[in-house]
Amino acid sequence: TGQLDVSRALFRRSRVMQIVASILEWMVKIVAYVLPSRLFVPKLSSTYDCVEPVEEGSLPLVVFSHGLTGNGDENAMLCSALTREIVGGAIVAEFHHQDGSACEAVDEDGHEIPYIPDPIGSPDPRDLRPKQVRQRANEMKSVIEYLCAIGSGEESSDPLLNRVARLIDPRRIIPVGYSFGGATVAEYCSTVGLKKVEDKCVPCAVLMDPWTYVTPRDGSQGFRLPEKAHDEGIQVPTLTLSSEEFIKSPDMQAATVNLHNRSLQPASFGVVDKTRHGNFMELCFWMPQFLVPVAARIGFYDKNNKSARDTYRKIVAAVANFIHLKTSPDAHSPLAPRMRGGISSESKMSKRGNLKE
Repeated sequence: TGQLDVSRALFRRSRVMQIVASILEWMVKIVAYVLPSRLFVPKLSSTYDCVEPVEEGSLPLVVFSHGLTGNGDENAMLCSALTREIVGGAIVAEFHHQDGSACEAVDEDGHEIPYIPDPIGSPDPRDLRPKQVRQRANEMKSVIEYLCAIGSGEESSDPLLNRVARLIDPRRIIPVGYSFGGATVAEYCSTVGLKKVEDKCVPCAVLMDPWTYVTPRDGSQGFRLPEKAHDEGIQVPTLTLSSEEFIKSPDMQAATVNLHNRSLQPASFGVVDKTRHGNFMELCFWMPQFLVPVAARIGFYDKNNKSARDTYRKIVAAVANFIHLKTSPDAHSPLAPRMRGGISSESKMSKRGNLKE
């Protein structure tokens, strides 16, 4: 229902769409009440025979930042998959941003934080988006500091959280973000998390189809996001995976290429073949298989992509592989520019976007 709240905000000037959203909300509530809660259980492939005991302070901490109109819950499967797909395991934390970009979020007192629709004129996007991305980066910083503090001996009221946090290696913190979350990771690494970067506590970062260029709806001049990261780069090895949809936008491509080129090298840049922005979301696993082609026909996925689910698996595998190679003491081989099948290599992108080798 959170996405329906977003729809209301986006179509706030249309009485008809408000009525449609209300009807859909009631339908969702009825269906959710009637259907078994585990009718559709999304799964990614994973293989393991047993869970071996893990020493305290031995696992990397992956902190995930969701995109605009999303929340932490809608990326639960991705985060769960990363704990399995990263060789050796990982602790993965996700959270709801409180900057007004989430479809569902509450403040410390339990009050709902409304979604802020894409502004037309006021507030000025040049003020709103940089303010939001800075708040998001600070929230990421707070989550990291909180979990690392518990891992270092502080006690929380949750016994399970205490156990899990003890497993965190505070020198292996990996920020990962999708869309607006990608911009959040860039902001964190270049501003509020810079001390962690300089102290070599952030071995790598991952940007999943990052939102690097904002085009205001009023037709005014767009701008890069976040600005400091574009000026100074991300000073850790970074994996950037882009959709064909985003990379075909000249402004977005120029901004993303600039961010890549200014960041610490060697960095890795890949374009996932036959993808739109929606292919980086796990929605294809939450809906019945027969509805996935319907979503492609209406433009959510690339209509030439025969399997959104396989594509998503490849994206998860590429992210997990990169994190393993950059954080595992046993992974001595440098990250090859080639990715898993269906993801373009750096060399291909260098011809299209003048990327550094």
